[in-house]
Amino acid sequence: MPRFCGGPVHTVKGEYMKKVSAVVAALVIALAAASFFATPYHGKVVTNPDWHEPYRNDTALVFVDKPVKNIKPAAIAPRGYLDALKANGTIDDYAYLNVGYGSAEQLVVPQTGPTFPFDGIRKYTYSTYSTLDPEYIHRNQDVHQGNSGTGYGDSGGPTFLDTGAGPYVVSVVSTGDNPCYATSVNERIDTANAHDFLDPYLALK
Repeated sequence: MPRFCGGPVHTVKGEYMKKVSAVVAALVIALAAASFFATPYHGKVVTNPDWHEPYRNDTALVFVDKPVKNIKPAAIAPRGYLDALKANGTIDDYAYLNVGYGSAEQLVVPQTGPTFPFDGIRKYTYSTYSTLDPEYIHRNQDVHQGNSGTGYGDSGGPTFLDTGAGPYVVSVVSTGDNPCYATSVNERIDTANAHDFLDPYLALK
């Protein structure tokens, strides 16, 4: 019965350290609850020792206080998974599945100004590949190009990719453009740094 989950460090720094709610756990291990407010799991955060601001090596683990039953942990992409897809020219052949509890994109309300609607309900979206660098995968979430994506509060949520052998978590949400219109920038978890941090803990499962 799993007691750990993954996510980014920047969501568990500062005020979040005081009250760690395993919302990230609910995302990564696909708990049944569909609402942010119905996920009363708490736990201990372990951060990547190589993390530094703003989003470098942005991975962390949450060890929940009690085992979570009736779930199947998501599989993590092996080292170099995205690099191999880029090398063989197929990385942009797939839709990338995002799961999260975050806000919608910026909505400008007359006489009120910009707002980011939030209802706390878990949702999923699909985005497409944009670029890949040694640490991040950048994804296109422009609705005018048939995409969707992530918003504020989705940090730590997983991006799944299924190339036919079953879905892998290939990254976690780190940042994006301010209004959440165009781009999501995700910390890859198929890198050497991510695996060096995660592997000793995941071997405990």
